[in-house]
Amino acid sequence: MFFKLLTQLSLLLTVMVGGSGVVDTADIAQISRPQSTADYFAALDVELHSEGGDTHTSAAVRDMSECKLVLSKGLQVLPSFHMLALNDLTLNFTTEGKRGMAGAGNLIIKCSVESDMELLAVFIHEMGHIVDGNALTGSGEMPTAFVDLGKTVSADDPSYSYYKYSWVDDDVLRPGASANDFCSTYGMTDPYEDFAECYSYYILHGNEFRLAMGRSPVLAQKYAFLKDYVFFGREYVFDAGFENPSRSPIVYDTTKLSYNYGQL
Repeated sequence: MFFKLLTQLSLLLTVMVGGSGVVDTADIAQISRPQSTADYFAALDVELHSEGGDTHTSAAVRDMSECKLVLSKGLQVLPSFHMLALNDLTLNFTTEGKRGMAGAGNLIIKCSVESDMELLAVFIHEMGHIVDGNALTGSGEMPTAFVDLGKTVSADDPSYSYYKYSWVDDDVLRPGASANDFCSTYGMTDPYEDFAECYSYYILHGNEFRLAMGRSPVLAQKYAFLKDYVFFGREYVFDAGFENPSRSPIVYDTTKLSYNYGQL
């Protein structure tokens, strides 16, 4: 446990003193991180489970080590306090059900997602839910119209400011809201998918996000919120050469977009 806490503190300090700037492969190489996949998972104070076995049942299913290797790429680029919000991680090895689910510090990821690129994107999207619900929190003493997984969002919860950019409550968009104000049309489902989709978009499609926000003041507000309050000034470039500057049509699901997986 002491090793875990020491490693987590080291990672957190790395993020806090790293300052702002666009992250590229060279930047990542300079970040002090555990040296192996096993070390990444050992350093996390997380309950790790598996469902449906941990070996191949079809050509599309990874085994435990292969799935962890993909997810470790996400752990390398996420700020440490984001990882500290994750309490329980379940690796699902079935081919049925949703690709991922997350809430209240618990995350389930389906290791049978077809490509490594998509699997990592789904994991990062689900980490967006973890950060939204378990890292950005309020006192609970100032209730708002937003209720996430049965828990009323407090007015002093940082996420409340983000939700208000596009939402009146869990179901109602603000007057004048349009698809251009969102990172994907799936993000228009509710405020929580809005946050998770833009969280993933911010990390894996930073160039395109920065281009898109020039055409939507609301999207620019969302980018600024993520940059200032979620990533503390750090920006990312993993989509060079894959950008769609016009965003026409706007993608339904950011986890289906291509990016430079090999740079992670």
